[in-house]
Order: sequence, then structure tokens, then C-alpha cells
Amino acid sequence: MAEDEAKSVEIPKEILAPPDGPREDMNYNVLVCGISMPSLIFPKVAELMKSPNTLLLYPDSEAEDIEAIPQAPGGQPYNLVLLDGTWGQAKGMFLHNEVFSWPKKVKLNHSTKSKFVIRTQPNDMSLSTLESTAVALAALERRPEIVDILSRPLEALCDFQLQHGACKHDSKVYKIENGLWNKTLKKKYLKKFEKDGQTVNSLIDSSNSIEPSS
Repeated sequence: MAEDEAKSVEIPKEILAPPDGPREDMNYNVLVCGISMPSLIFPKVAELMKSPNTLLLYPDSEAEDIEAIPQAPGGQPYNLVLLDGTWGQAKGMFLHNEVFSWPKKVKLNHSTKSKFVIRTQPNDMSLSTLESTAVALAALERRPEIVDILSRPLEALCDFQLQHGACKHDSKVYKIENGLWNKTLKKKYLKKFEKDGQTVNSLIDSSNSIEPSS
């Protein structure tokens, strides 16, 4: 998407409505922007990022557990921001856009295994953007049923793909630990797995191919 192709896509209120039904004063919107978002070109994005009620879902060392975030003060809803793309693309967007350093960062604390089974995830706790959104909203809204509601379309998509020739994928960590990874693995990548509780020795011993860091 080009930088000037920013638009707002509305989510039907009935999908994320409270148990007593949607309220007219609630606005469920997703702001879709390009990869690069200079504050001068996208002033509305900059304004959103400066809001004290804005939360950015990004699991760095400063991120707080989203389960520990209290209800928004004054009854105002939180603005939840997610970076959609591959893991590498999301990291690139975060590092190359100053606006993403402004809001409070939050991270997920979950035991949910991804249902996006037709794609290889980095590890067993990695979730797709849709699943991350569902878990985050469930935590903020104190409504665990949101996870199942928002995950159903993804499950249907995967089931359809599996019925037409797609195969289930295990995570990259699982494949490495069980000797199923048949691609070259750089040592610098092993450090990422250590953060998930994996040891370098166990990963090296079970991997078929290790390439020195460049």
C-alpha cells in the first residue's frame, strides 16, 4: 500500500458489542495505513499515538502485560494499535516509524496455540495478527469469548485450505527441536529461540544444518 493510501475500515459494531448490545457512542474502526507513516504526512496517526489511551501491541522489553492493564480511566475506550505483516515487517515498521515509540507498549501473556495451521509460525506461542487482536481485545474487554468469535473465520479458512491440498505446519522451533528442520539455520537465529526458553545446544544438536553468523 502506498504511503498516501490511508483509509479507515469500519468493523460492524455487532461483532465486538458488549453483552447488552452495541452502543451508538462506540466506534470500532481500524485505521489502515502504509508501511511508512511520517507524522507530518499522517497527522491523525500522530494524534492517535500521542493519546494516553493508546496501546501498541508490540512485545519488546518495555512492554507491559496486557492482562495487567486497568480499565481505561473516565470510561473512555483504549485505542489498540497492531502492526500487521510478517514478523520481520512488523519489526521494520516499528523501528522505522518514530510515532510507534510514543504510546504505551503491551504484550500478550497467553497459552493459546495458533490455529493458523497452514503457515509455519516462529514458535508455538506465536499468533497471527487476527489471533493477537482477539486475545488482546478479550483481555481489555474482560470478555474471553471474543477469542473464539474472532478466530472462527481463520479456522474456516484453514479448514477449506486443508480440504483442498494444504498441509498442517508445525512451528519452526518444533521442527528444529525434533530434527525436522531441513533448511540452513544461522546461529544468530538461535539467539531468538533462547528468549523463548530454548537452549542453544539443544537447538544445534537437533538441527540438520547450522550456518555461521554473517
